[in-house]
Amino acid sequence: GGILDVLDCTFEGNSTNLGRAIYNEQGATVNVLDCSFDSHHSSNNKKGAAIRNHGNMTIKNSTFSGNQGARSGGAIYSEGGAMAIELSSFSGNQALFGGAIYATVSPSTMTIEATTFVGNTAAQHGGAITQLFSNLEVSGSTFKRNIAQAEYGGAIGVFDSELVVSDNVFVANKDKTGA
Repeated sequence: GGILDVLDCTFEGNSTNLGRAIYNEQGATVNVLDCSFDSHHSSNNKKGAAIRNHGNMTIKNSTFSGNQGARSGGAIYSEGGAMAIELSSFSGNQALFGGAIYATVSPSTMTIEATTFVGNTAAQHGGAITQLFSNLEVSGSTFKRNIAQAEYGGAIGVFDSELVVSDNVFVANKDKTGA
C-alpha cells in the first residue's frame, strides 16, 4: 500500500457504474484536506458515491453535498478500514442505507469530530450514518434534519456496533418512529 495526499481539490459530478472520486484499497492510506465532493452518483447497487474506503483514510475540512449512492453510503462507504473525519460537512446526500456514510465490518473504526450533517436521507436506516459491525466515536458534531424514511436512526443507525457520542447536537432528525 502507498500513501496519497489529496489537497485543495474539487470533485464534481462523477456518474459511472462505480461513481467514485476516490477508491482506497486495503493497506493504503489516503489523506484528504480542503476538498469538496459534489453531485456524485453511483448506480447498479454500488456503494459510496464519492469515496469507497478499505484502508486508512483521514478527511479534514472537506465538504460532501448532493451525492447519491444506489445502496450504502450516499457520500462514503467504509469497509474494514480506519477512517477519521474532522471539521467537515455532509449535506443533501442520499442512499438506501446511510444517507451520508455507511461503515461496516470489524475491525472497522470511524472517528468523527466537529463535523455537520444536515439534510441527508436514507430510504431505509441511518439518515446521516449507518454503522454495522464496527466502532464509531462522534464528538462535537451537529446532526440536523436528517431522515431515515423507512426504519431506524434519523441521525445515526447503529447495528451490532460500539457507539460513543459526546458533546453533539441533534436537531429535528426523523425516522419511521419519529426519533
